[in-house]
Amino acid sequence: MDDGIEEISTSIPDAAMLLGENIRTVGLKLSRSIASEKVIQESAKKSYLALCEVEALTEDERYRALSK
Repeated sequence: MDDGIEEISTSIPDAAMLLGENIRTVGLKLSRSIASEKVIQESAKKSYLALCEVEALTEDERYRALSK
């Protein structure tokens, strides 16, 4: 019976450490994803502004060009 209690008492800290590591990993991946999304949005904005300078394009054509 003591072996079972000892297993539980060592497995709880191990599980907590694993959970902490997983949370850190998810946090890093989320930060990278947010940074990538920000870069994409900034690029889209710059591209749209450049497309606005092309007088012959309609707004629909600008959005279609951005979606490619």
